[in-house]
Amino acid sequence: MATATRVDKRLATKIEQLGELRSQLAQLQAAERQLSADVRDRMVSDRLDVVESETYIAQLARQSRLTVEPAKLLKLVGQKALLECVRVDLKAARRFCGEQELEKIGCPSERVILRISEKVQAR
Repeated sequence: MATATRVDKRLATKIEQLGELRSQLAQLQAAERQLSADVRDRMVSDRLDVVESETYIAQLARQSRLTVEPAKLLKLVGQKALLECVRVDLKAARRFCGEQELEKIGCPSERVILRISEKVQAR
């Protein structure tokens, strides 16, 4: 892909707007995570399942996740069925073989993403 340092003003304006929005979103997400943690921790410590404000209701919900050990599933269903069920964790696979070996046996996919970052000002 080519790099353009000079672009039309409309595109440059949209890039500026997008960069600002993403920065604001990051700040809002951080604030939301902190407030959520504060409210959840307070509700848990006070043993409250539901708390109402003037406009909103906060409810604690319990979620459970099921984890299955591959060895136990193998014993239960056999190798053929196990291989149809599992997906490879690339981070774990890299501990056992190199990146080049994984690339040889893997199915690469590509997507185009847009990154917006602040310019580093020359001093």
